Amino acid sequence: MTFMYDANEGIKDLKTLVEKKAVKNAGIVALKTGSRTVTYDEIERNAARIAGRLRDLGVSQGDKVAVMMVNSFEFVYYWFAAMKLGAVLVPLNISLKGDLLAYQLNDSESKLILIEKA
Repeated sequence: MTFMYDANEGIKDLKTLVEKKAVKNAGIVALKTGSRTVTYDEIERNAARIAGRLRDLGVSQGDKVAVMMVNSFEFVYYWFAAMKLGAVLVPLNISLKGDLLAYQLNDSESKLILIEKA
């Protein structure tokens, strides 16, 4: 079994783990789908950029951000961006419609809703 990190590194949360791994493994491929790859530092840079935009929109620690998008690298960027701010990402199924979608959005108490452009 391979462990992602050594408990002696003093890492206490996922946000810190991701940031440290982005520095340590900067040019290493973190995600791959088909012919497209993304490195750890690309994830970190994109997440930091998006975190800045979310902050500009008023998102802060403890806020919930609903996201309706397909599984993609961009979804990972938004997830890590929310984490950087101490916010919570609320993933919504892209097939939801009508009352069920309205219920989940209202129940989530999300401060912001992000929907992927079709």
